[in-house]
Amino acid sequence: MRDKITERLRALGYKVTEADDWLIDFLISSVTQTIKNECNIDAVPDGLRHVAIDMVTGEFLRVKKASGGLEDFDMTTAVQNIRLGDAKVGFSVDDDALTLDGLIQHLIEGNRSQLTAFRRLRW
Repeated sequence: MRDKITERLRALGYKVTEADDWLIDFLISSVTQTIKNECNIDAVPDGLRHVAIDMVTGEFLRVKKASGGLEDFDMTTAVQNIRLGDAKVGFSVDDDALTLDGLIQHLIEGNRSQLTAFRRLRW
């Protein structure tokens, strides 16, 4: 799972260093335990791996942002207009989905509803 999280962070523009290893491992453990507790299961099933990866990625970015570790990581400077031939696509810079906070919130909570399909009753 760690490799997938590292790839996800790189795809989002964050350069993972060795100093990040402890935090990533801690967040993997924390998110895994959260999923197991919410679903009342003993292990995270394959169907929830991508949800766990996104949640860890979001939590990682939230911690790094809170500690000032994301100086070069700026999602607020989004492209406003893209023109390819006759097609033109416009983006609103004020749109919350284009901000770092919006990205973090989506990664942590965006797929959380998928946990419902794996929940078991507690007696």
